[in-house]
Amino acid sequence: MLTGRRLRTLSCIFLAFAAGCEARSAPVAADAGVARDATLQPDAAAGSDSSARDGASGRTDARHDARIDPLIDSGLAGCPPLPPLDGQGCAPEGTRCPYNTSAFRYCGSVHECYKGRWARVYRTPDCPGTNTCPAAQPSGDCALGAPECLYGEKVCTCRHVCSGVRPPPGKEYAWGCGVPPAAACPAQVPTDGAVCSANGVTCQYGSCGGSRADCQAGRWKVVFIPPPP
Repeated sequence: MLTGRRLRTLSCIFLAFAAGCEARSAPVAADAGVARDATLQPDAAAGSDSSARDGASGRTDARHDARIDPLIDSGLAGCPPLPPLDGQGCAPEGTRCPYNTSAFRYCGSVHECYKGRWARVYRTPDCPGTNTCPAAQPSGDCALGAPECLYGEKVCTCRHVCSGVRPPPGKEYAWGCGVPPAAACPAQVPTDGAVCSANGVTCQYGSCGGSRADCQAGRWKVVFIPPPP
């Protein structure tokens, strides 16, 4: 039989064992709770940091910039629905694609497929000003300070009348429209006889006199064009 003393001893041992188990189990529960939180916090923190970076940078896709987001798809064969980025692959060679913007009706850009890569050959310099462009491709007199306006592939500018005779008052300026220069045209007049690779391309420099450069047989042939007498 168990005496009272032995019963008290066993009870103490049991209580001490139970307390020890609780003491050991409590940290495990706490650690598990921390571990569960840790699996969630990094994702939440990463999402917050990512949003903050994007908001601070203000980055946007260039193809959707307000200045070049197209209002009218050119619908021409080989033209992407959105203005292509410079350097993207393209075909066929020589394809030209104009795009107008949704924000400003006569603002936009013209892109050309040159050597298998898209190249932007024109972009309207002052888009807000295009709100004052004529509704249709203009001709005739214009006022000094009129904006450049894009109509399909043609760029229209208000130019001083090129004439050997002084124009009458109020007739000094007139609209002139033409296509942007080819992607193969150098920014400056090339040296006569310099090597070129786009045979058959003609580049004009100047609006009233100037120079014309023709790529013939792999060489630039440059001709000076004097203004009207």
